[in-house]
Amino acid sequence: MALAFACSGVASAQDAPAQPLASVDELPPGQEVSDTVIELAGWVVASKDNQGYPFAIMDKAAAQVLVFGGDGRLRGATPALFGSGIGDHTAPGVAGLALREIPG
Repeated sequence: MALAFACSGVASAQDAPAQPLASVDELPPGQEVSDTVIELAGWVVASKDNQGYPFAIMDKAAAQVLVFGGDGRLRGATPALFGSGIGDHTAPGVAGLALREIPG
């Protein structure tokens, strides 16, 4: 499955010269991309926040990192390990501890 995003002011697939899809444009069988990642990547391209550069999105819920070309086409994805904590909050005082001092 190749992912690409288009909206007003952004070139669509019909505007780009035809290029063969490389194997990195496809996810492994059974690996899915969440609607949240699709929406976020679409926003990055539509807002031109990436200024045409490739960008990556870390999907914590699915434990994967997805890399997109500047045009919004998915270029690759890989499993990732983000840590044992659920969410983006930490326990009070944990920032001042050495890694070996942080309890499981």
